[in-house]
Amino acid sequence: MIDAMQILIAVVLSSLTVVLVIIGIEFFLILKEMRQSIIKMNKIIDDTGKVTGTIADTSEEISGFVSGVKKGAGLIGILSRVLKKVNEEKD
Repeated sequence: MIDAMQILIAVVLSSLTVVLVIIGIEFFLILKEMRQSIIKMNKIIDDTGKVTGTIADTSEEISGFVSGVKKGAGLIGILSRVLKKVNEEKD
């Protein structure tokens, strides 16, 4: 017949099985959340790369614009000197 020790072992094994199943389910839920977090972080990193690229392109355009303005100012300076010389020669 079944004695107390066998009943105790069956109860303990059943309890351990239930606990391990619950731990396994929680483990897979944690892995699922980690996967979603990694996907979100990847999107953030991609967006950061796009923003950085946009800023770099914009700074290059601004640099080109400033360079053009400097060249234009130099050209205006040269033209003004030439016009002064022409006006001095007329007088």
